[in-house]
Amino acid sequence: MTTIFQIELSQNARHLVNFFIVTTMVLHPSTILDEVAATYVNIIFYAISYQLQLPVEPFLVRSLIHTHSIDTKNNIRNDFDDESQRTNQTYGRLTSLFSLIQTVGSPIVGTLLDWIGPRKTSILVYGASALGYWMLSHATSPGMLYWSKVPMLLQHAFLVGQATV
Repeated sequence: MTTIFQIELSQNARHLVNFFIVTTMVLHPSTILDEVAATYVNIIFYAISYQLQLPVEPFLVRSLIHTHSIDTKNNIRNDFDDESQRTNQTYGRLTSLFSLIQTVGSPIVGTLLDWIGPRKTSILVYGASALGYWMLSHATSPGMLYWSKVPMLLQHAFLVGQATV
């Protein structure tokens, strides 16, 4: 079952990749000013993409918890408090995992910046963000929500932007 939230997230990931390709690969920034402008435009779009998916996540968690609250006998659990509690716990664990992954990913992205440079690292960062949003938009179970956070290990565009500027 595809929800409107999943469609919005999938379109968000596709737009992020297309916009990054246009501003980075097609424009070929030749001067420092062009490179800084492309970086700022990409970071603005990156931040908007993140802020668009953030309020959708709790509703996606709730819909997936509700979908998977049917037990093996196909009886629907009517206990709203239990479902609400499981939704809150799942969303709390999901945001905690995201924070942990971000903490681990920051030094990794810093090392990548030193080894391969800002331009190639930005390709990895924006690609990982788009992959994470795509996985989030195609999640059909609570477990897939957790897996969608793994690519966010490289979601550090602000760090890449600071290295570029």
